[in-house]
Amino acid sequence: MAVLVEARSVIVRRDAIDWAVTGGWEAFLQVVPNGTLCSDGRLARVGFMDSVEVRRFEADLEALGLIIEQKERSLDLAVVDPCTGPARPCDWLALGRLPAQDGTMIGYAQLDLPHLQASPVHSLDQVATYEGWTPALHRHVPLEQQEPLAPGRGCSAPLEPGRTWFETRSRQRG
Repeated sequence: MAVLVEARSVIVRRDAIDWAVTGGWEAFLQVVPNGTLCSDGRLARVGFMDSVEVRRFEADLEALGLIIEQKERSLDLAVVDPCTGPARPCDWLALGRLPAQDGTMIGYAQLDLPHLQASPVHSLDQVATYEGWTPALHRHVPLEQQEPLAPGRGCSAPLEPGRTWFETRSRQRG
């Protein structure tokens, strides 16, 4: 399974919630500020349109005991933009995109650890979404029509269908 990535997604490891948060999942649910929570059992994702709200949510998660970063790398949670990828380097997250029927590319994230490698995602049925979400609600344009939003920002290096964020970046360097 995987979780949806759209807008600015805060993606939290479920094992970190269970281990570090007093009260576990129930305490985590108390600080989720909107209705975009989805989980595949390994990751929990909450989406935001505003970076100020992302920072507030990060502060709430830190207050619960989660650690945002360690040595400039994401530890318990990652902030992910569907166009540019993770805000900080993240060794435990695999990102990719799948086409919806209308050609819109839908982003997803999976937990990807050496002892627990991510399984390929071939269908949107394998992506956990929030209640009421449909591909029609997704606001991205088809991959071939994506352009950078501003110099140095945006989808200047789009993901390839069926490839993770890391695979796409590796292919672009090589």
